[in-house]
Amino acid sequence: MRHVHICLLPAEILLVIFTIIREEPRTHDSLKQKTIAALARTCRTFKEPALDVLWKNINGIKPLLSFLPEGVVTETVDRQLTLRRPLFTAEWKLFTQYARRIHSLAIDHCMLDKITDQVVEALVSTPSSALLPNLRRLQ
Repeated sequence: MRHVHICLLPAEILLVIFTIIREEPRTHDSLKQKTIAALARTCRTFKEPALDVLWKNINGIKPLLSFLPEGVVTETVDRQLTLRRPLFTAEWKLFTQYARRIHSLAIDHCMLDKITDQVVEALVSTPSSALLPNLRRLQ
């Protein structure tokens, strides 16, 4: 087992490194996201800062539902995202862990046509006090 060099331990340094990866102009966005997600899975030290960078700026509703267990989110015949059942308490806690990382959310009006009223109702009726507590920019 390899150990992480001591200079990589401070989360602030890792945040800077992972942010540089995310903002690299010559790399495709999906490759950047895959790289940061892989870093989050590399070790415990990398997990939190990598997830913070990965979830800081979100485009669309689909990423907000991507953490749910397989089979909870499904598509209707009209290709809209819907929920097969209400979310369990543990799933809401998981949602909260990701939602607190989001600082910017961009939703195109046509993206709203891709979710059912059931998804909107679930998000609006979140058991926590705020759906996206650290949201600073909504577009």
